[in-house]
Amino acid sequence: MITPGPVAWETHAAWFEQTLASSSRWLYVGEIEALKVGICRIDLVPESGSAEVSLNLNPAARGRGLAAPFLGAVLDRFQQEVPLAVDLVAVIKRHNLPSVKCFTRCGFVLASEDPDLLRFVRRRPGGSHLA
Repeated sequence: MITPGPVAWETHAAWFEQTLASSSRWLYVGEIEALKVGICRIDLVPESGSAEVSLNLNPAARGRGLAAPFLGAVLDRFQQEVPLAVDLVAVIKRHNLPSVKCFTRCGFVLASEDPDLLRFVRRRPGGSHLA
């Protein structure tokens, strides 16, 4: 889900508490030395046999070529931790070209689009599919 604009602290705190309690959500934080690179969230969606991937880069880390290596490392780690064959899905705002480039560099391909959003998918072979 894409949230436009600022999020109230109370809303964020409740979301974070739910995230920590969830068995179908993974949250990865990237750091290089003292630089917080960003956060990547992966939500398992069993009914569709997919997992939605969301990436949020720290503004201080943008433009440094760190997004694709961070996302690639997260996806490798997720694949090791979750032995299920699920399609990985990313929904990106059409005008967010850096995100489009990052996800395509990590093997995602455009699957569908509407006037505002692009939906990218990375098929994941092997393992056992979700029911």
